[in-house]
Amino acid sequence: MKMQWEKLLTTKRFFEKDQNREKDPCRCDFQKDYDRVVFSPSFRRLGKKTQVHPLSSNDHIHTRITHSQEVASTGRSLGTRAGDYLQSHLPESNIPNMDECGALLQAACLAHDIGNPPFGHAGEEAIKAWFKEHPEFLKGFSDEEKNDFLYWEGNAQALRVVTKLETYYREGGMRLTYAVLGSFMKYPYISRGEKTEKFGCFWSEREELREIALALGLINYSEYSWRRHPFAYLSEAADDICYRMTDIEDAHELKILNYDEIMTLFKEYVDHDDFEKYRNRIRDNCIFERRRLSTLRAIFINSCLDQVMAEFKNHIEEILEGNLQEPLISLIQEPQKSILETMSKTCKEKVFKDQRKIELEISVHSIMDILLRNFCTAALELTKGELPSFKTKKICELMGATAIQKDDTTFDAYHRVLDYISGMTDNYAAHIATQLSGSIKI
Repeated sequence: MKMQWEKLLTTKRFFEKDQNREKDPCRCDFQKDYDRVVFSPSFRRLGKKTQVHPLSSNDHIHTRITHSQEVASTGRSLGTRAGDYLQSHLPESNIPNMDECGALLQAACLAHDIGNPPFGHAGEEAIKAWFKEHPEFLKGFSDEEKNDFLYWEGNAQALRVVTKLETYYREGGMRLTYAVLGSFMKYPYISRGEKTEKFGCFWSEREELREIALALGLINYSEYSWRRHPFAYLSEAADDICYRMTDIEDAHELKILNYDEIMTLFKEYVDHDDFEKYRNRIRDNCIFERRRLSTLRAIFINSCLDQVMAEFKNHIEEILEGNLQEPLISLIQEPQKSILETMSKTCKEKVFKDQRKIELEISVHSIMDILLRNFCTAALELTKGELPSFKTKKICELMGATAIQKDDTTFDAYHRVLDYISGMTDNYAAHIATQLSGSIKI
């Protein structure tokens, strides 16, 4: 069995009943998807959500929104190259939209972090830890339902946001094209508990996942689990390359790594003959270090994209058959492969162990404990048929349109709670936790 490009590049939209709409002469369907994402409140809030360094006062540090924009730009380059490759190798086919693959990947990459909670991965870990520390809140849940909370995942929340929460609330969400949804899902399967490090769909959206997978013709390998869309390999590569490079830039900005340390990472690359025309630009002491690193970043990312595309072409048949298990950046050649691995190792050993970052991440667990304890207690009270307390009523008022309903199951109510909490910005989450703890400034 092999996936077919005719289905993989479809412009049909999720949940939309009328698929025979007129074509817009100004924007292709994938550009419309990009616009739907960029104008959404969920995307806008990424501007105040952590990428790596929580609540940084330095305006040059990446947030989730700047990271998403950079990944989208990188994804567009990969998509354009992939489209050119398909057009040259499948010239006799009737596959539509091959000239719009750049816009497709750009939209998919822009949405990839839209479900991330406040405080980045620290927030994600705090949510999982809270439910593991409070098993009484999951009493009576099935194993599949428990997994949604014990292994809560920003990638799965992203699918929930775009298919259920934004724009058409519980009626298809943003109603993006199936092609974009498939390309942005790096993990098109539900949680298997401890056996699954990452997953892209909660139990609550399993039928939405099935609909997307069937529309695209993805290869099914077990219940609610499919092989990736081929372009998901490219969106993953764009994300991996961008965050590794920008984590290093941010570390320099925060004086965790100095310029010489960073140049040591790139020594083999910079000393290569192909780099000759750029060497003086990144060693000129008259140019700010930040600008020299910007030049290095642009050149290095472009060289990585060349290699990613080469590996995409080399493994395209394996990808279409659903047999490629490794990410593309693990297959690229030297010296880029070693440099990316060294970046990752350096960040784990030095950047992620920065004292201020550790202090703030500890406080994140306290903030999430206050939020989850208060909101989940209210959810439990409402769904167990108890007369709601004054506090529970006020918490529902605070949640607004996503408020828990009396006829919700406890499972649905907890997801509504996490829709609300994961949608918070860093500052707002800290503010609400302060208010709930009674530390109010008068």
